[in-house]
Order: sequence, then C-alpha cells, then structure tokens
Amino acid sequence: MRTQIWVRGKRHIALPLALLAAVFIVFTLAQVIGAKEQGTYKIVDEYGDRAVLEDVAIRGSIVDANHRTDFTWQGAEVNTETTIYPHAQHEWRYRYAPGFYERIGDHYYAVHLGMWIQDYSISRHTFRGNKQLEQETATLTVPVAQIEVKDDNSAEYTNTLAFGLAGAGEDTFFTAVTTDGYKGTNGIYKLVYNDSSQYVDPSERQPSLPIMTFSLDANADDNSSTSIAVLGLEAVGDKLALILLKNDALVIEGYSTDGQWLGEAVASPFALVGNEHAEAENSPKHYEQYEAYSNAESNSLSLSFRSNQGQRTVVSVDFSEEIKLADVTTISTDSSSLREDYDYEHGARFITFKNGRLYYAGAFREVDEDGANYLNAMSPLKFLVHVYEHGEQIYRGELVTDVNDDLIRMQNRSLHDFSYDVLQYRSFFEVRIDA
Repeated sequence: MRTQIWVRGKRHIALPLALLAAVFIVFTLAQVIGAKEQGTYKIVDEYGDRAVLEDVAIRGSIVDANHRTDFTWQGAEVNTETTIYPHAQHEWRYRYAPGFYERIGDHYYAVHLGMWIQDYSISRHTFRGNKQLEQETATLTVPVAQIEVKDDNSAEYTNTLAFGLAGAGEDTFFTAVTTDGYKGTNGIYKLVYNDSSQYVDPSERQPSLPIMTFSLDANADDNSSTSIAVLGLEAVGDKLALILLKNDALVIEGYSTDGQWLGEAVASPFALVGNEHAEAENSPKHYEQYEAYSNAESNSLSLSFRSNQGQRTVVSVDFSEEIKLADVTTISTDSSSLREDYDYEHGARFITFKNGRLYYAGAFREVDEDGANYLNAMSPLKFLVHVYEHGEQIYRGELVTDVNDDLIRMQNRSLHDFSYDVLQYRSFFEVRIDA
C-alpha cells in the first residue's frame, strides 16, 4: 500500500516538475530573444560636433562563436541587427597577418618564390569553414635581378610578397615588390590559374602575362639620380594603383586593367626608414609595410604608413576622374591610456577620405597607468572614430558597447589555467566606412 501511494505521489510530483521545467525553458528563451536587440550601443562625443558623421556610414560587426551583431553608425543614430547562431561557430575566422593568406573577395592567396628570384607562383584557395574545397596556381616569370648578388644568394624585398597582389573585378594582378637594389623589367601581370589537383604539363599551362612593364635599370646606372622601389599593388574599383617610392617621393600610378596609364599622384617628401635619399634629417621616416583602404564608392584610396616618430602618415588619392593627391594627414594613434588593436587584425579599423575630411574608425585597447597590459590581448576594447580636416582633428567620439562584459570570465582565472580563445570573447570585425 505504501508503495502504491509512493508511486501515485511520484506521478503527481512529476507533472508540476515538468511544468516548472517548461516554464523555465520558455523564460530563458524569452530572455535570450529579448536580450538579442538590447545590447549597449551609445554614442559619446569626446571632442567636436558629431554632425561631421552625417555624410558617412560607419559599419562593423561584433562577433563571437555564439552570435553576431552588425552595427551602422551614421550621425547621431546607431542601428543594430543581431543574429544568434543555433550552434557555436568554430570555423576559422580570417584576420590578416603579413606573410600569411591574403584574402581578396571569396578567395585566399599565397605568393611563393621559385628557385630563382624572378620566378613566382601564386596559389588561390577556396575554403568552406576550415575545409579547403579547391586550390589553383598561377605561375609567372618577372625578368628582374639583384644589382649585387649576396654570398648566400638571398633576396630582399620591400614588403612581404603578397603586397604585390590586387583584385579588380573577377581578375587578380601581381607585381614584384622589388627594392631599389634591383635592375631589369618589372610590371603588372594579369594572373591566369591552373587546377592544382591534377598534373598539367608546363607547356600546356595558361601563362600569366604583363599588362604593362616598367624599367628598373636606373637603379644600376651610376649616372642616374633616380631610384625606384615597388611597395605594392592595390585596386580601387576597376582601377589599379601601383605604389612606388622614387627617391624621396611616394608615387601612386593609376592603370586600367588592360594596362592603360591613367595618371599619378605624388606625395613628397616621403622617406623610408634607412632611406639614404631622405632630404631632411628630422623628417619622419616610414616603415615599408602599409595598410591600404580602398573605397570604390567614393573612388578613393588611403594608404596608412607608420613612422619612426610613433605616428601614422595617411596619404589619400582621388581616383574619381583624373588621379590626384587628395590629402596627407599625420595622425597620432596611441596615447598613454590607449593603443591601436594589433596590426594583424586587419578588419578592426578603416580609413577613408571624403569631402575634404579624413575619417578613421577602429578598435583600441585600454592601457593601464603602468603600461603592464600594453601587449595583453585581453585588455578592454574601445571603438573610436576620429575625423580630421586640413590635418587637424575636428571630432572624436566613442561607440560605447558592452563587449568588455565578456572579460568578467577572466576575474577568477590564473595564469596557470588561462587559455585565450577568440571565439569565446566578442571582438570587432569587418569595420568599414561607406562614403
């Protein structure tokens, strides 16, 4: 009898417990869905009038493995849209690092040097998540040579080889990033790819041919006062931008995709670190690796160079009609309390020039007073927008978010059991400025 009563009791208890569990699940689901659009997105003006942002739209994403929030900041308005993933996303998330894959469109590229310094192969990869779907390869020969061959037969370049890659439309192009220690003939090559999954006889491979060429022989001429170094190749819509250093001038030459010369823009004086052609000893010297921000909508290209004086020199070129120099602005990127997010996190910032103003939006890391966390990947994030006009800052504002709430996970972690997984902590991706 007591057993029967207990069984009946269990049945009566099971129903309320099931109802409570269902209510809890519904309540939790409602909280998740309700919180979906309730994140913190607040504009704080630190200097100047935010009206200068009405002509541009600052876009980006805050992402972790579980959800993604896309935001648009224009003037005094911030609009967001959040997607919650049904399952944690553990796929590879691209962030650029010099020397690794270069992303152009939906493909990833790697540039390899052949047995000889004039031989190159460019591999094009297609991924779905972490899985590679296909690989194709383009090969080419650039008839250049070092003026002085080193004993170990090593070669020097101004930048990592992928700086010579650019995509315009459905085509990709390449130039060799040669220093002023090269002679011969460089050029811009239109790449033609062959399937890497099966053997193709070299005689049957489709060749990659130059759409234009230019001589480097002035570098080897003792009677010439001209030196030419190639820093990279970029694209602005359907136009190509060849980035050169000629003596103490930065020269951006424009070409159509069939090799027609469209004009050039010159920023002078402009010197690289260690460049013997620099005119003024106290002028800033720049490092070769630059960041390029192309805006096809406004037909502009902004090149950002770090200098040995702890600043950035941003050179903006107008590609809309005739190619011309639009602006050169020196900006301070770090302070005692802030630093830019790491350089290799290429999607964490964007720079563009429009209507006489330079716009710079990106993620910064907060730095402790003693600077102990300067290189800490887990220091708090701030999203800031700077606007410059005639070289002077006219606006600075912050988009305040709750992204740093994720760092609460770190409070009870010790250095002995700490492991940082970018998928578990929200960060800024795919920042851009539409003008």
